[in-house]
Amino acid sequence: MYLYYMSEWIITFTYCVLISFLIWKISSNNALTILPGYRISTFLLKIVLGFLNYYIWIQVIGHGDSLRYVHDSQVVYQSLFDNPMYFLQLLTRTSLEQVPEHLVPYQHALFIEWHVPEYNMVRILAVLNVFTFGSAWANIVLLCGLIWWAQWWFFRRLCGFIPAKPMVQHIWFAILFLLPSTLFWSSGLLKEGPILALLCILCGLAISWLQHPKEKRGRIGIWICLTLWGIYIIRDYLGIVIGSNILALIILHQLPAAGKRPVLSLTIFAVCVSGIIILLSVAGVIPDIFIHLKNEQSYFLLSGPDPDYTFHTLDGTAGSFFSCIPYAIQNNLFRPNILHSTSPYRIYQSLELLAVILFLFWILIQYRHQLRFNWLSAMILLMIVELSFIFGIMVTDADTLSRYRSIPTLALVLLASMVLARRDEHPLSST
Repeated sequence: MYLYYMSEWIITFTYCVLISFLIWKISSNNALTILPGYRISTFLLKIVLGFLNYYIWIQVIGHGDSLRYVHDSQVVYQSLFDNPMYFLQLLTRTSLEQVPEHLVPYQHALFIEWHVPEYNMVRILAVLNVFTFGSAWANIVLLCGLIWWAQWWFFRRLCGFIPAKPMVQHIWFAILFLLPSTLFWSSGLLKEGPILALLCILCGLAISWLQHPKEKRGRIGIWICLTLWGIYIIRDYLGIVIGSNILALIILHQLPAAGKRPVLSLTIFAVCVSGIIILLSVAGVIPDIFIHLKNEQSYFLLSGPDPDYTFHTLDGTAGSFFSCIPYAIQNNLFRPNILHSTSPYRIYQSLELLAVILFLFWILIQYRHQLRFNWLSAMILLMIVELSFIFGIMVTDADTLSRYRSIPTLALVLLASMVLARRDEHPLSST
């Protein structure tokens, strides 16, 4: 047993050193001023928080998504030693019908059925287990490295697309890599890490799309579709929302936007997105959105209500959905709150939420006359609002809400910082 733990940490340390070396050696164009030491520091901090995240799930909480993903990935990984074909079948199987007899013992050992989106995290970790010999700690290092590279690629694309002074580059770098809630939740073995990486890749591809002439956009479009598919199989409703917004942008981008009337632009875009989702739902391309949200909310209701909030449950109809809108807004803007927070972590989450709200309110008041909207900026803002609203209506636990909300918060703070950095050039109209 001692030799097993020693080998596990040797593998983990080796990957840590190797990825740190690669981060040190990556070339930056002359316009970037982020020193290698800063880059490595953010990666090492991400690893430390990833270890802490996983340790808390093991020693403090004792149950949860991370532990189920690790357990099930070990079941799939061990099948590789029984028969490599079993391993491939467990990775690729999506149906519960006519399960081969040799897979039945593995099916009984799994916490997560292979037909649900959560099983895709099991697939990811099972593949990583091949390279880490089943070490969950080494998997954290590899995932942190992949996520860091996706963030760095997007950061380079962003700085190339919107030239900024060195100080502004450092601010964007700090927001993207060091915003505490996003950094913590995307550093373990939860879905937030792969989702953040895929969203960074999607944003970087969108910048490439804008920078290339029309005749050279075909390959980029294929990569965008593949990235959307990756988001969908990990968190399906997120892929539906982003895909619907992109379709709305394709439909509306030829029409003139009401640049000086942002409410009108957002309203038109929201109506278009709603129409697309309804049409796709009626056509059977996507699940009924109201029933889907009801099922998602029912999962979180199993953990019981928090003492600071009473939830109004969805019944799968449009009426209950719209009646819950005020409660979703309240849930999103005021939970967790400092008055009902006792643990240090929840107190911090409350303070971060308050700081973000005050910062955005200040931006809106201070620079409201300088904001100019086009369809792209309307899509970005509306997607952030849509995702935050979806999380507010279906997530009942305040800590889980902070986790789900961390990526939209990152996007909103980064977007607001662009307004500050380039307020004289109307960044929302130029991007």
